[in-house]
Parts: sequence; C-alpha cells; structure tokens
Amino acid sequence: IDKILEHLGLLRRPRKGECVGSTRVEHLGVVIDIELGKFLISSRKIDKIRKMAGQLLTESRYGRRWVSAKRMRTFIGTCVSQ
Repeated sequence: IDKILEHLGLLRRPRKGECVGSTRVEHLGVVIDIELGKFLISSRKIDKIRKMAGQLLTESRYGRRWVSAKRMRTFIGTCVSQ
C-alpha cells in the first residue's frame, strides 16, 4: 500500500494511517460483517418490523381481517428493504 501511495505522490504518516479498518459496521439499518461475510439486520430494524406486524394484526382484528392497502405496502416495503 505504501508503494502504491508513494507512486501516486502521496505520503502516509505511519502514526496516523490505519491499514486495517473496521470489520463490522452498521449502514442504513444493515450490519455488514466482513469477517463473517454476511449482511445482518440490526436489532432496531427487527423491533420496527415486529411493531408494524403487531399493529397490522390489531387492525385486522378490528377490521374483520381487512387492513389498509397503504399500511400493507409500507410494511412489505420495510420487510423487503432489509
């Protein structure tokens, strides 16, 4: 890496540079784990989906199994985006 940077005319200060970055990062509700080689859903997103599912079930109980199409689209979109 140092040779490539040097070839490009860039210098890295050894005390400030870091060759190995983070191996686990959360971005847009998805945890990216490089060591495991997996994308994981964060616990916040899982809680959000559970809460939305509970609200839909409650709505279906009081609406004789009917739920709002808009709310269903929002719920499905949230699940799919994970």
